[in-house]
Amino acid sequence: MPNSSRADTVLDAEELVAAVEGNPELLPDIGRHKDPVVETLAEVKSLSIEQQALKADGQAVTQKLKGATRRLKDLTMHLRTAVRADVGLRNEKLVQFKMAPLRPRSRKPKPAEPEQVKPAE
Repeated sequence: MPNSSRADTVLDAEELVAAVEGNPELLPDIGRHKDPVVETLAEVKSLSIEQQALKADGQAVTQKLKGATRRLKDLTMHLRTAVRADVGLRNEKLVQFKMAPLRPRSRKPKPAEPEQVKPAE
């Protein structure tokens, strides 16, 4: 997984939660996966505020914040997996959750075989 900033991770989590909350009829039982993401998102935000307020004690808070950000990334992966399982792998609604649905692949045309010319006798 490529490195991303904390702001990108928080924004991604916020957008994912908003997409999940915007589709309650599509994901009726997703709460058990969404709730930990919401809680960890709130934790990341509060720790970020705490980090800004306590520059002198920043190292300890930074370690907690890195751990919470890692947990948030893991939990968003779990939530995406649950959404994919509940919605379906081929459902185009997955695009709203920043996931690519499985789509049929186009077939490549078979290469034309070169015609063999008989040598003149």
